[in-house]
Amino acid sequence: MDQFSESAPPPAGPRRSLAPRALFLVGAVTLACLVGCAGSAQRDPMSAMSQDTPPPPRPRTSGGSADADIRPAIVVNGQGVAWDDVWPALAEHSGGAIVAEVVLDTLLQADLARRGLSISPRDIEHERQALTRTIVEGVSVSDQQAQILARRVADARALGPHRMEALLRRNAMLRAIARESVAPTEDALRRAYDIEHGRRFVTRLITLPDHRAASDLERSLRAGDPASLRARFAEAAVARSTDPTGAAGGLLGPISPADSSLPAALRQSVATMTPGSMTPIIALDTGFALAYVESVIEPDAVAFESVRPALEQRVRERMERIEMDVIAREMLASARVSVLDRSLDWGWQTGRSR
Repeated sequence: MDQFSESAPPPAGPRRSLAPRALFLVGAVTLACLVGCAGSAQRDPMSAMSQDTPPPPRPRTSGGSADADIRPAIVVNGQGVAWDDVWPALAEHSGGAIVAEVVLDTLLQADLARRGLSISPRDIEHERQALTRTIVEGVSVSDQQAQILARRVADARALGPHRMEALLRRNAMLRAIARESVAPTEDALRRAYDIEHGRRFVTRLITLPDHRAASDLERSLRAGDPASLRARFAEAAVARSTDPTGAAGGLLGPISPADSSLPAALRQSVATMTPGSMTPIIALDTGFALAYVESVIEPDAVAFESVRPALEQRVRERMERIEMDVIAREMLASARVSVLDRSLDWGWQTGRSR
């Protein structure tokens, strides 16, 4: 099935979210926002030449020879616009991200050759499916709707056909390297089992930027009728929460005390609550929060050994994604990069400083 087929948009629904989340941060690799990863990349002394060296020839079509083969970049009402008039702005706008991707591609190809590894079409297809799973993780949608969401994310990040294929190949190379150092432990499998089959709390969340705002809201919510607390909490989440779940009334869905991708303070507070109750103010790295526990899901009767193979696969993939991010950041941080085109170098240096 084509990942990017067209269809009606998926229905709106709550998405379990709390920023920052450990798995969400892995998107720095899987969703190709790579300029930020290169913040400490070494600059080759040769890059200083970019201010004094004429820019390289502008893009031209393949085949042919001499000036007759040079084509305009754009034709407006029959009038051609030369690449010289397009390239500087294009390089400044997007050049940093493209340089980072090309640098990482080059480094990965060399590293795979050194390790005696190679990438197959099957590896590329695996990454296509893995990328879609990452995008829709925690969302209950059909396969067709998942493809639409993946296409929307790709469009939002300017991942056209060429960059998408490059991203998939890059992720395949990263995974081939990461796979050599990843091994799910028994503790990790047990923790994953607890998250999926252990005691869980259906929770709503409100996050606020400062303690005073959280304190005022807590006092207001506790002063009302306890029978209407759930409705009032959901309304306050829509109106005031800074977490992405606010639009869905703050609904996080079932969360497990064993889920280390959520802040420990939140998990510990929720685990002490009974259905229909609200936590005290919770201090988070990014602000303050209130949580409301709607219900408790008791552990199910699924035996650990019966789901071990599926758990091993999911845990391995998550560990690989985290290791892939580490590898990409370390490679870019240690690379010596000389960008000889002044407009492209401006995009590269500006992107690194953000």
